[in-house]
Amino acid sequence: MRLGVDIGGTKIAVGLVTLDGGIRRRACAPAPAAQGPRAVVRVAAELAHGPAAGGRARAAGAGPQRRARVPRG
Repeated sequence: MRLGVDIGGTKIAVGLVTLDGGIRRRACAPAPAAQGPRAVVRVAAELAHGPAAGGRARAAGAGPQRRARVPRG
C-alpha cells in the first residue's frame, strides 16, 4: 500500500492506494491557503496520519499539481 497526498489550491486529499492503483481509503479537507504554507502542511500531515492512512502505507508521495509561487521576504 502507498499513501498519496494531493495538495491543491482549495483542498488537500489523501488516499491509501494499492499497488495496482485501487483506492482503499480516502479523506480530504479544505486547504487553509490563506493561513500560509505551514498551515497547509499541518493539514496534510493530519490527514496522512489519520484514518485514511490506516497505518498500512509502506511509502508516501506528495506534490502540488504545478509549481507554487512562494512570496519572498
